[in-house]
Amino acid sequence: MRRCLVIDDDPIAATFLVDLISAHGWNVDQARSLAQAEACLALHGYDCLLADRRLPDGDGVQWLRGRTQTATWPVSMRCLVTSGDALTVDELPRGVAQLRKPIDVDQLFEWLTGDREQPTGAAASVPSGASWSETPLLDDSAALKKFGGRSEALTALRTMLRDELTAGAQWRAQLDLRPPPAAVLEPLHRLRAACALTGCPRLGELSATLESTLRAGQGAEAVLLQAFQRCVHETLEHLAGHARP
Repeated sequence: MRRCLVIDDDPIAATFLVDLISAHGWNVDQARSLAQAEACLALHGYDCLLADRRLPDGDGVQWLRGRTQTATWPVSMRCLVTSGDALTVDELPRGVAQLRKPIDVDQLFEWLTGDREQPTGAAASVPSGASWSETPLLDDSAALKKFGGRSEALTALRTMLRDELTAGAQWRAQLDLRPPPAAVLEPLHRLRAACALTGCPRLGELSATLESTLRAGQGAEAVLLQAFQRCVHETLEHLAGHARP
């Protein structure tokens, strides 16, 4: 059986990838850090490796750049960076592909099966403010498509998202500070990807807009912050009664 290593410390993103790839007949291991990845590589041989860029003990791209040049690196193992950041060809280690988050399922499997060496997926564009109210809170059909119609897998991830939103009140409160601390960027980045995987498009759009604004060094306008906080509350209410599609 083909074996894949997923290196990602984001519980929702990692669960999505492990569940999805396993459902297609792969044996999948998960590492939540580069140290855990090294331990897995010492124990098993892998056909493919998927690594997030932002990991608790380092940068996945820099780690791959160094490790792929060592004599002990398995040259037959195909490697993919999964990140919301746009990387140039020069930034990627030689022979390493990239698929931007949120993950395009079709392109992921084209790469896993060897039909495509370099996925071309791009992250969703940042919407204009006028579109927020027009975007649905939940989109069951789009989310179920990612899971091949397996509602139980989507329900599990939506439950994880609901728990993370409930536990995230402290960092969201820091968005009201002027300026917000840099520490809020990482949970915003993860929330954007989690919403794409779980079919919560309105909160995903607002998270993307807010993250983009803050990373550009701009202060978020009150109307954007209010729309984001209101959408979190509404999404939690809907997930409480509608986690199962």
